[in-house]
This record gives sequence, C-alpha cells and structure tokens, in this order.
Amino acid sequence: MKKKFVLLTTALVSLGILSGCNGGNVTTGDPTTQGDSTTQKASPVFGEPTYTWADDNSKCTATRIDQNDPTNKEEETVDTKAEVTTEATCEEDGVKTFTATFTNPAFKTQTKEVIISATGHKYGDPTYEWLEGGKKCKAKVVCANDDTHVIEETVDATSEVTLEPTEEADGTIVYTATFTDEHFTTQTKEGIVESLPTLDKLTFTKKEDGTYSVKGKDYNIKGRVKIPATYGEGTEEGAVSEIETRGFFNFAEVQEVFLSESVVSLGGDAFFNCSKLENVHFAANSSLTTIGTYAFQMCTALTSIVLPKSVKNISDSAFSNAKGLESVTFEEGSQLETIGDSCFYGCSSLTTLKFSEGTELKSIGYGFLYNAEKIEEVEIPSYNGRLATYTINKCASLKTLTLPGNITSMEMYCVNNCPIENIYFKGTKEDWGKIEKDSGFFDDISTNIIHCTDGDVTF
Repeated sequence: MKKKFVLLTTALVSLGILSGCNGGNVTTGDPTTQGDSTTQKASPVFGEPTYTWADDNSKCTATRIDQNDPTNKEEETVDTKAEVTTEATCEEDGVKTFTATFTNPAFKTQTKEVIISATGHKYGDPTYEWLEGGKKCKAKVVCANDDTHVIEETVDATSEVTLEPTEEADGTIVYTATFTDEHFTTQTKEGIVESLPTLDKLTFTKKEDGTYSVKGKDYNIKGRVKIPATYGEGTEEGAVSEIETRGFFNFAEVQEVFLSESVVSLGGDAFFNCSKLENVHFAANSSLTTIGTYAFQMCTALTSIVLPKSVKNISDSAFSNAKGLESVTFEEGSQLETIGDSCFYGCSSLTTLKFSEGTELKSIGYGFLYNAEKIEEVEIPSYNGRLATYTINKCASLKTLTLPGNITSMEMYCVNNCPIENIYFKGTKEDWGKIEKDSGFFDDISTNIIHCTDGDVTF
C-alpha cells in the first residue's frame, strides 16, 4: 500500500499537479520565487532622432536613443555632399547647401545651407584709349570677379606744343588727361605736330572744277616736300587734288614726300627718276584713286610703300625699274581694280607683294611681274579676267604661286621662265577645266601639277 502511494505522488509531480508539500501544499525550487519563473524585458521605444553636423559640415551624425534603456542607441555618421546652389557675386551673398543621406531608414535626409560671402569687386589694371588724335582720353577698368562690372571715364585732354614745327621737320605736342575716379591715374601722350607745307617749293594751278594741281618749282628742291590739303584764300581757296603730269620729273634731290588726304591722282611721270626718294607718305584718310603711268619709275632709293585702300587704278610701268623696292603692301579694305602693263617690271629687289584680303581685280596687264628676281611667293587676289602673256616672267626665285578660282583665260606664256614648284588654285578641278588656255600657257616652270581645292590635276 505504501509503495502505491509513492508512485502516485511521483506521477502527480511529473504532471505538474502536485508542486510541493507544505502544510498540505507541495512546493519545489526556490522558496522565494512565486508566479512566473523569469522576468520579461521591455521592448525598445526610440525617441526622435537628433542630427549633429561637423564644424566644417563635411559630416553629419544621426542618433536615436531607447527611452526604456538610455544605454541602447542607434547612431550613423555619413559624409555630406556640398553644392553651391547660389553663386556669390561681387555685391550679393551666395549659398552652399550640404546634404546628408543615411542608410538607416529611421534617419531622414538632412540639408544645411551656409552663406557664401559676396566676393567684393576686384578691379584689374585700367586701360586707356586716346581719342580724336589726343584731344580726349577714355579710361576703363573691369572687375575680375564679374566682367559686367565696368568703370569708365572719358575726359578732355589739355595740350602743350613742346617743339614748334617747321617746313623741314615735324613738331611735338604733349597731351595730358586727368581723371576724377580713384581707379585712374593721369596719362600723358606725345604727339606730332605735322610740318608746315613747303609752299615755297611748289607751284599751284587752279583747275576748272575749282581744285588745284601742284608741281615742283625747280629741279633744285632738296629734302622733303609736303603737299597741303588746300591752297588759296577766301573765294580762291580749293582742295589740292592732283600732282601734275611730270610734276617732280627728274627731281633728283627730293628725299621724302607727304601727300595730303585731298590728293586724288598722281599724274604720269609724277616722280619719275627721283633717284633719292626714300619715303612716300599718304594721309591716313587718303583720297588717292589713280597712280599714273611711270609715276615712280626708276625711284631706285624707294625701298617700301604702303598704298592707300582708296587706290583703284595703277597705270602702266608705275613702279618699273624701281630697283631698290623690296615691299609693296595694299591697305586692308583695298579697292584696287586695275594693274597696268609692266607695273613692277624690273623690281629686282622685290620680296613682298601683299594684296588686301577681299580685293577683286578687273584687269592685270602684260608683264605685271617681270624680272622680279628675288620674290619667292606670289598670291594673285580674286580676278575675273585673263592672265596676259608674261603676266609673271623671269622671276628667278619664285617657288610658290597661288591663283584665284575665277580666272577666265590664260594666254600663251602667261607664267613663264620661273622655277615654280607649287601652284595652288583656289577653285575646284572642274573650275580649272573651264578656263580657256592657250598652248604653252605655263612654260618653263618646275611643275606640271595644279593643287585644286578638291585634288590635283596635271597639265
């Protein structure tokens, strides 16, 4: 009977029905523990995140703390991205925006705007421009931070003649410009007071149109000759428009000539055989349109000349046998239309012949370049016409020739007896084929290839 009770009790304990025995109750384990066998831990409850920016805003740290357990927190630090969202100008502040983007979805993207201070003006060195020949001066300075910020001031200049002009020499004048703006300093400029017209060396003849022609008084004139813009007084005053035919013919002692803006034409033989003539000066606003036949023939001391853009016609042999002539330049915007026969015949020192871009010739005469022994390169400008016989002949150093694309015809020997190695044609192969060519149009040269704009052809 006792054995059965023990087995029953053991079974009840194993089933949890009987837990202990104390005053009628059975207990097991720690006598101080009642109810649940373990204590349950509370779930985390995070507060709102806080965000901390680095001093230089290059990083941002997000933090959130468990309100049930302050020792439990989540934290993430990220590099920020900086972008200038408003550029600073000289006078207005700009804005730089920093953006922090987190991987933890609990943290929101953060932005922070930082003011960029205005750059302020940074003016460079001023520039100065003299106007009206020195009567006015314009000063200008530009901000390096913003080139739309410009300070300008234009003032009238004072002047003082420091050397009086004579018939034989220019004088000098000093212009002074004084500015009020602090960015600019006083400027000075030395100018020329043109020499006086050499009236005592000249003879004037009134023409039917009321203008005057002029010539030298006698063959003994020496040094410089200056042609005035006008002659006469009162009702007799008129423009000096012409150097007469043979006006300074064989004036062997004339060394320098100044032509006023009013001179329209140089007559035939105007300076023929002026063997000591070294310089010919044309006024800046020259009206010269015509250079007559033999005008500068045999002017052997003349080494260079710049022809005004107003010149339209250069007559036959105008510079022939000017053996010292090295350089001929036509001003930009040249209106040149015709070049006469043998214009530069015998210019044995010529190395530079420079036409203005855009020149459109209507006529080039026979023997245009003949015995120009030193010239190495020639470019003929636009020319809607024929190349005459011996247009270029016996130019012993000529290696490169450039021809316009609108030539209409080529006569026999138009280019002859020159060691030309390269011929460039500013037209297509088809354009080249359309040109009427006499037999032997190019003769005794060193190439038979034409370089067109779209390839080469042979002849």
